[in-house]
Amino acid sequence: MIARLQGIAVAAVLAVSLPLLPAHAKSLKASGTSSYVPVNSDVTPLSEEANLLRTQSRAILMADDPTLPFHLSNQDCAGTYLLDANGQVDTGRGYCDIIDADDDIWWLSWTTKGDDGTWEVMGGTGKYEGMTGTGTSKVLSQAADGRFAVRWEGTWEMK
Repeated sequence: MIARLQGIAVAAVLAVSLPLLPAHAKSLKASGTSSYVPVNSDVTPLSEEANLLRTQSRAILMADDPTLPFHLSNQDCAGTYLLDANGQVDTGRGYCDIIDADDDIWWLSWTTKGDDGTWEVMGGTGKYEGMTGTGTSKVLSQAADGRFAVRWEGTWEMK
């Protein structure tokens, strides 16, 4: 369950990545898959009907187009989820930072409702400075040991 939640969040982050664009290009659509490993989680009981889950996870972003600068970037995410009495995700929110091979970084915020997620670019440095964007993510698989894979897609604008 923790991995599934983190997967939704992380997928959101992948979709936000921005490739180098030709000088005349302003917007881009991209998609890919990311594989996450949870590194920390903590559950806090709120009531008999709800728990609060805090998580941290790490991933490698894999764009469908391997020429994009964020392909194979490192991603770190943190999030908080509200779980119902059955341990299912009601809602969750968090953020991720992504660092590419040139050490340029960008950030995104994510929200999840159930198994589906959305994300939004918060800002960046270097080639990602001034970038905006939004997208969606969906958990593809989750292993018993907590690892998970997420499919992401989105659109963003470069300044």
